[in-house]
This record gives sequence, structure tokens and C-alpha cells, in this order.
Amino acid sequence: MKKIFLSHATEDKPLVEHIYNKLKVKYPELDPWLDKFEIVGGSSLIDKIASGIEASEKFVIFLSDTSIQKPWVNKELKKAIIEEVNRGNNFIIPVLVNNILKVPPFLEDKFYIDISKYTEDELIDAIFYAIDDKAPNQNGQTIENLVINKGIHENGQIIEFKSRYWAEPIAFEITFDRPFKRLIRGFQQSPNTFTGTFVEEKNDLSYKICVASQKITSDNFFFLYFVFEDEIGEITNIKKWPEGFSKPMGFITESRG
Repeated sequence: MKKIFLSHATEDKPLVEHIYNKLKVKYPELDPWLDKFEIVGGSSLIDKIASGIEASEKFVIFLSDTSIQKPWVNKELKKAIIEEVNRGNNFIIPVLVNNILKVPPFLEDKFYIDISKYTEDELIDAIFYAIDDKAPNQNGQTIENLVINKGIHENGQIIEFKSRYWAEPIAFEITFDRPFKRLIRGFQQSPNTFTGTFVEEKNDLSYKICVASQKITSDNFFFLYFVFEDEIGEITNIKKWPEGFSKPMGFITESRG
């Protein structure tokens, strides 16, 4: 099994545990090293971490605006830099969690795996391919990447679909307790237009949409605005609609003034 060291800040641990778990499940030939599962009470932190880095074939560092300020993360990175120099190979794999003001100098010329540009499956594959080969018995916790915000706007219900980290495909089903009159849809960065390859299905009380040509990212959410005739309808359910990707797709360009 190939041992992989996962370096991160405590604040990013939920994300890193999620990736740890997904790597183990999808690529069981990997043996990721995560401090939570490797260091027990009374152990020497310095010795355990140093031996963990030395025994690993790759060092994956999760870079965020928090982690780059952590002295302990920087100590791990310095140890990894020495290992990379001594080994003469690409030992360090940087994973960008969010925008950072300054890249650690030694990593400036490295290719970053930018979490916000991938779906979850694409992200796990990208990390695996960077490791370039083909995981402990413990399972880390998982997190929910998709964030759904609902609210009343004038005479309608507005629903915003956002992603926390990786890109998220658009395929949702929304149901109401009464029929809606009309619908406005789009992306935050293009609020007055909607262009894409998509399929939709609707009846009096439900609306389904799947957009195949675009994804929700952490800096560009997708919104649906449902307008009602008189009394504003209540949302009874919102769920993913993965079956939409197997439906025949059409292309649409809409402009709203």
C-alpha cells in the first residue's frame, strides 16, 4: 500500500477527513496518514509526524488562508521540502482549499489542485492521479458540500444552490403546496441571462431541472425564483435529481431585461 501524508490546519480537518475517507473507499490501495488516527495520547508529536512524513511516498498539503499561517503546518512543509530535495522527485502535492494571499515560496512553481474547480469525484481522482499510483481501517467523517438557501422575495420563493468546496452538478427537484405562475433561473455571475444545455420537467406542484453544461462553484451559485399568482406557495421538498443527466438535453439562451 502507498502511504500518503495529509498535512492541514485544524480548521480544515472536516474537509480533509472527508477526502481521507473518500480516498480510502475509492482507492483502497492508498494508505493515507491523518494525525487523528495515528497519534495517541503520550506520543511525541514531533517524532510521530517526522516518521509519518519519512514513511510516506507523497505529501499532500491542504493550503488555505488558515493553514499557511499555522507554525505547525509550516514545520511539516519544511520537513517535506527536505524530503523532496533528498529524493529528487515530486514529493509534495499542493491542494488549494480557498484563495490565499501568498503562496509558500517553495511551492510557487507547482501545479495546484484547486478544489473549487472539481466535482467531488473529479477531486478525488485528481488527488489520486497526482499521487500517481494506486487506506487505514478507520473511516473519517464526511461533509455536505451543497448549501441550499431559501427565502421570500416580493411575491415569490427564491432558492439558491451553493457549493462549499468542490464544484457541484446541477440536478434538482423542487415541490410546492400550490402551483407557481412563472420561473426565473440563472447564475449569480450572470443574473439576467441563462445559457446552457439542460432538461426540465414540470407540473402543477413540482419542477425538475438538470443543467449538463455548467456546474455550481463556490463563487458562482445557481438560483431559481418561483413567482406565484396570489399567495406565495410553501416549498415542501428539495432533493437532487440525478436521473436528469440521462434525459435528452436541449439548449437554451434566455435574456431578461
